[in-house]
Amino acid sequence: MVRLSHFLVTVVAAVTVALAGAAPPAGAKSYAKDPVVVADGLNNPRGLAFGPDASLYIAEAGQGGTRCRKDQCVGLTGSIARLKDGRLTRVASGLVSVADKAGDFAVGADDVAVDADGHLFTVITSAGPRTPSFVPALARAQVGRVLRIYQSGRLRPLARVDRFEFAHNPDGGEVDSNPYGIAASPGHQFVTDAAGNTLLHVVGGHTKLLAVFPDAARRADSVPTVVRIGPDHALYVGELSGERAPNGRARIWRLIAGGTPKVYASGFSRITGLAFGRDGSLFVSEFSTNFRKQDPAGRIVRVARDGKRTIIGAGKLFFPAGLAVEPDGAVYVSNWSALPGRPATAGPFAGKNGQVLRFDP
Repeated sequence: MVRLSHFLVTVVAAVTVALAGAAPPAGAKSYAKDPVVVADGLNNPRGLAFGPDASLYIAEAGQGGTRCRKDQCVGLTGSIARLKDGRLTRVASGLVSVADKAGDFAVGADDVAVDADGHLFTVITSAGPRTPSFVPALARAQVGRVLRIYQSGRLRPLARVDRFEFAHNPDGGEVDSNPYGIAASPGHQFVTDAAGNTLLHVVGGHTKLLAVFPDAARRADSVPTVVRIGPDHALYVGELSGERAPNGRARIWRLIAGGTPKVYASGFSRITGLAFGRDGSLFVSEFSTNFRKQDPAGRIVRVARDGKRTIIGAGKLFFPAGLAVEPDGAVYVSNWSALPGRPATAGPFAGKNGQVLRFDP
């Protein structure tokens, strides 16, 4: 198993060398227009989801905090933001966040889901079977849990999903949990455990196992980061793939509840986001297209229903994460998803911060 935070720390070292030389691949296709910044100054923006009223919800993993152990700092700086009619508000704040001392590469509330009834959910990363003593008391009530978020900002814990890994260890490897991605339908939540390599189902506060994902490559875990419900009501799961995996080994799995997961599409690198368009096209965000060559640039791949692939945002996206698609085909994506809202003044990330972009068709 692999904790996603361990993988991201490795990426930081690579980016320090490669950021200045990143460039779009020759011949790459993109939407006709340059991206528009629709939200800026976000703290490690990750998953995106539209609500029934066309509000765009953004999971912010935060920027860590002031309680530190070695290079990892914890606090309650995570949030769920809502973008509506060009106005950004935080509908929930005070969520657990763990990051380095600069606030980079946080984990916490890494995804957001809205069900058909408009109910809002997130899932919080695990602190392990025994929560470290330096984790604040308020954070202990959130870690490893699916949370329902009310429009008032009130949080309601629904299930402690990381305990399933600690009790059962379905993939038989190292016991480790990192609840990361979430999707929801009325009365049901679906969670990817990126460290446990599993897909979990939460119903009535109880956690059940839906799938265990095999290694993406030799000595490289699956690391499932995102789950979405498709237009056919099946579950689609994208995987980051372990850091030893070569480029192009990340897969998208399709699963009908009660069935066995099957590979729907393959040949991707470091998947961090999935979204469906109205025409049935699947949009895939790749956190890094060539990590092994220390290339920090990411992109979006549109997979049409006939399997044809189109590249969006090559040379314009760095650390992309969550995706959401409007009915007209406009694509929203978290950019610089591993950076806090305040721009760095020096180093490889100087002048950069978390944001959400829109690519118009």
